[in-house]
Amino acid sequence: MPSSKNRVFRSALENVAIGERGTLTLYWCREHDGMASTQKEHVLRHLKNKNWQLHETPVKMIPFNELLAKHAAYWDAALLLVDAEGWDDFIIQSIDYRQFTAGLLVFESLHSQSEQSQKTLRVLSEAGYQCFQGGMDCIAVKTSHPRYRQISKAVLAEKGNSI
Repeated sequence: MPSSKNRVFRSALENVAIGERGTLTLYWCREHDGMASTQKEHVLRHLKNKNWQLHETPVKMIPFNELLAKHAAYWDAALLLVDAEGWDDFIIQSIDYRQFTAGLLVFESLHSQSEQSQKTLRVLSEAGYQCFQGGMDCIAVKTSHPRYRQISKAVLAEKGNSI
């Protein structure tokens, strides 16, 4: 068996947001590394009582399937990892799961709004995924995945909760 250091991982970078075609506003603060969100109020809470400035950056937005059409090698990806500064639910909901069949999805759910979070869980369940909450992240495992039982046991062993 080849060692992991000999494996080739495919990757592609795009400077776009995922959603309906259009523009998304990203709110951020230069003085607070990593502070960015699509939710202005979230960033403003972190700026409270500080002499820091809120910045806004427009970001081109395209549908997930359009992104995959540009990078066809990823239709059968084993893992999709999403950390999209408060936009995670919208990305997960926008995917056409009849075409994109990743066995494992991991996305940040800490800042999910209750209604959007419930819709995301419904979409994933209808697409054949079982979801687990693990700290700040939701881990969705395709129930038809050949290693589903092994993965779900590992997630639960790490104090994840089935949701």
